[in-house]
Amino acid sequence: MNEQSNRLSVSPVGRAVAQSVLHPYSAYQLLEYSARRVGDLLALADHENSEHLLRFTLLHAAYSCDEYSQRSGGRNLPYQLDPLVHNGLANQTNDYLFEQPWSRNPKSANAAMLAMRWVEGKPRNELVQEFEAIGSGVLQNMFREGADILFGWSDCLLTGTDAHLADEDRPERFRRDGGLLQALRNLLAAIRAQALVVNIGLPGDAAWMAQIRSHDTGQPILPRRAIIELFSNGLIEPVDLLRHDTFREIIDVLRPLNLDNLDDTVKMFRKAIRVFRDSLRGKLWRAAVQRAPLNCKSVIEAMKDSREKDFEFLVESLLNQAGIAYSRVDDGSQAGAPDFHLGLNHEVQVVVELKTAQGDGAIGLNLAKEVISAASIVDLGHLPKVTLANPGFDPNVPWQARRATELALVEACQFAYGISLVANSDVSKDAFLGWLAQPGMLSVGQLRKTIYQD
Repeated sequence: MNEQSNRLSVSPVGRAVAQSVLHPYSAYQLLEYSARRVGDLLALADHENSEHLLRFTLLHAAYSCDEYSQRSGGRNLPYQLDPLVHNGLANQTNDYLFEQPWSRNPKSANAAMLAMRWVEGKPRNELVQEFEAIGSGVLQNMFREGADILFGWSDCLLTGTDAHLADEDRPERFRRDGGLLQALRNLLAAIRAQALVVNIGLPGDAAWMAQIRSHDTGQPILPRRAIIELFSNGLIEPVDLLRHDTFREIIDVLRPLNLDNLDDTVKMFRKAIRVFRDSLRGKLWRAAVQRAPLNCKSVIEAMKDSREKDFEFLVESLLNQAGIAYSRVDDGSQAGAPDFHLGLNHEVQVVVELKTAQGDGAIGLNLAKEVISAASIVDLGHLPKVTLANPGFDPNVPWQARRATELALVEACQFAYGISLVANSDVSKDAFLGWLAQPGMLSVGQLRKTIYQD
């Protein structure tokens, strides 16, 4: 709460906590822990060979915080996790765990250890054998709760580090330290990425396949065990899964699982990969046109199918309509320069590079990261970088780019909807620029949280 004169008002962070799954004191604990250990956590996130330690550390915090105390009264870890057993991950991370020494609360460490094995692809029927008489459904609920806590934690960080938030509205530990705020923004992207893989129960490189669902039932086309088989055999890239010559290879890999109608299932899966993003993007394009003021509607409609220079022209037109100050950096005077520098008269400024793929193609990792070197060429390397892609990115790019903490990825439909909110005066220009400055894959769901309230 903020106290101003004789009035009490709810702070933006307080509102974010109320909208999350977190008990207020749990949120306080996790935000304090973030500020205290952000350097250690980001050091783990920076390297592939230590990322598993980051995941364990975050899960241990989720299972150790006040969500599982008598004070919150909401959740309980299974009593079967009480025994103190060997836990190599806890020993490796003990110096920066939420609760030290970890052996004082073995339940939390054991829960994090089982969730780690779940993410690595171990079946639940094997996990239940590691502790006596623990049920499969109990474990599934525990994993889901862990993911929910991580998502809530990242949402609270998103609000607490918002660039246009007044200092007095931030948690006390977040105030008067711009370097800390940027580090925490990087951390929230890492937390969100780990929450996703815990929620799905798949290795990060394979998690996108769980989003490929049947049009008729809404259920994933391939069961988790099939996705794990593909991952184990190196079949995780969309381009590889869609190649004509890999169809029989996919069939051979999955045949031992005895899936019903295997040939038809694989054909359906491959077709669904092609239409998955197109369907979601189409809905958002239509929503953006509907939301936009009259002077922007035709521009957004034309942007959907535009590519290369036409796309650049329409992005520039939208920036003008929304009144966002910018400069064209790629004016032909310097090879490799990024396209735009946005927010010239704002505290938050970003560098934007536009990338397009013909037809229903997609932007891969290498193209997505070009903005990082492009910004350095024109001495703008200190600013947040954004790759704006039309129609969008390969579905595995957000995970592949998770350690590029200075890079935001935004698809054209998301950008169009976001800028329509600005043009319609639903969100401020500062909020829009702050959204673009957040690292990771951007969603207008993050931006909609800043819509003005009466």
